[in-house]
Amino acid sequence: MINVQSARNLLNSVSPEIRGHWEKKNNVSLAKNIARIEEIEQNRQKPRTRDRKLELFVIMIVITVCILLLSLLKNSVIEVKILMVFLVASIGFCYVRLKIDRASFQKESDEDAEQANLSASVSSFWDTILKVCHGNTLPKDKFIDEQYLKGFLISNIEIVLLNEAIFDSLRFNKSFSAVQVNERLDNLNTSRSDLSESWTIVNEKLGVRMNKRSLFNEVRKEMKIKYPGLSNYFKTEEGKKWEEGE
Repeated sequence: MINVQSARNLLNSVSPEIRGHWEKKNNVSLAKNIARIEEIEQNRQKPRTRDRKLELFVIMIVITVCILLLSLLKNSVIEVKILMVFLVASIGFCYVRLKIDRASFQKESDEDAEQANLSASVSSFWDTILKVCHGNTLPKDKFIDEQYLKGFLISNIEIVLLNEAIFDSLRFNKSFSAVQVNERLDNLNTSRSDLSESWTIVNEKLGVRMNKRSLFNEVRKEMKIKYPGLSNYFKTEEGKKWEEGE
């Protein structure tokens, strides 16, 4: 089960627009789910007054039955009376206790299942948000809004462009072996895959639409200044194909 306070901190760290889009897409209310999880947990901490009242009620019934039984057995010896009363009381109490325990167990099982389902929806949102956070960790001093997500995508684009530039600078350079070039290609493919996943999450799951080509152009200008030695490699045919689409 999720930690209620941590879940609330998560909701407070994400803009209402982003959270609202995710909730609408998944047909859930995260705040209600968290409140229900907390309600179930709090109810379990309270004394089971209803069970106790039921037990008391049944014990009174058993005592009444025993009194009636005694009156019916008034001509029997005292040992038989005691034995009959004890037998009836024991059977009655065990039966009631078993029914109460079974009902209590079923109720707890149902609540456990409900909590698991509610927790799953919150955990799913949590996992989604962490995938577009630096270091897969919620930022302590920043709000996860459109600006934050844009910054995250830009950092991913920077990695892609740098890997593209390094790969292009090595693949036609005979000073580097095929193994070294392939390693750089693997890095490039991995960074592209990471960006593709992040882009899908931001645009589709969180509803923040951005223009990919525009962002690439914006980052490329900065990369040319930041890495002047690789400036000629920051615009390739592969890069153009990669930047197609929104």
